[in-house]
Amino acid sequence: MRNRLKLVETITTESLSGRIVSNISKIVFYFVLIAFVLSNSSVAACAKRNKNVEDQIEVVATNASPSHEFVATLYIVSGGGAGGKVVNLRKKDERFDPKKGVVFTTTGSVDITLSWEGNDHFTVKHSRAGNIYAQVKEWGKVRISYVESD
Repeated sequence: MRNRLKLVETITTESLSGRIVSNISKIVFYFVLIAFVLSNSSVAACAKRNKNVEDQIEVVATNASPSHEFVATLYIVSGGGAGGKVVNLRKKDERFDPKKGVVFTTTGSVDITLSWEGNDHFTVKHSRAGNIYAQVKEWGKVRISYVESD
């Protein structure tokens, strides 16, 4: 009789612990699923809010190459926590697109001056303040120099 009770007790305990583990696994699974769905929906909302990047752009300066083949644009991107100053290059017959031709990006209060040293040599002069995130050395046939100033 005692052996039967121990056997029933063992089966009941194993069955109960198995159910607890199973329930905890389900809870963890649903928690992870909810966290994933919420994180993706907030990313989608941010992407939707930032879809019209042109609405967050302020063009500061444009500078054409001596032959007017290329145009350099300095603009400020604001909003969405990723603000900063950006320089892009484009061919003169192309529309300005802040997502294309990016050659220089920085954050902080950086002073930037754009100049052409010829039709295929472009210079970005910038102050030391801020963080630099991109410095492209060539864009198509245009060589790009960067000069740090005080």
